[in-house]
Amino acid sequence: MTAVAPPAPNPLLLDLPDELLGPRVLARRYRDGDGAAIAEAVAESRDRLIAAHMPWVTEWDAPDQGAIFVRRAQAKWLAREDLTLGLWERSTGVYLGSSGLHR
Repeated sequence: MTAVAPPAPNPLLLDLPDELLGPRVLARRYRDGDGAAIAEAVAESRDRLIAAHMPWVTEWDAPDQGAIFVRRAQAKWLAREDLTLGLWERSTGVYLGSSGLHR
């Protein structure tokens, strides 16, 4: 007789940690107020992003794009559609970048 696997849990019911703490880096879901740091990083890297053919960089010309990005990331996190994390240097709190699990 073949064993039947139990049904996968509904992703909306998965409990996930809000942050992962390493010796030098904090990886955490985005919070209100993070948008300015993200926008600053995009502006600093703008030429490299354009050279790497990242068409989304032009959206960041809008002054509120950082806050919009954070709200979208929060909504997708809660819906378990996209698990995007901000990466922060623990000792300084400086924003380093983003990573995540994407569909």
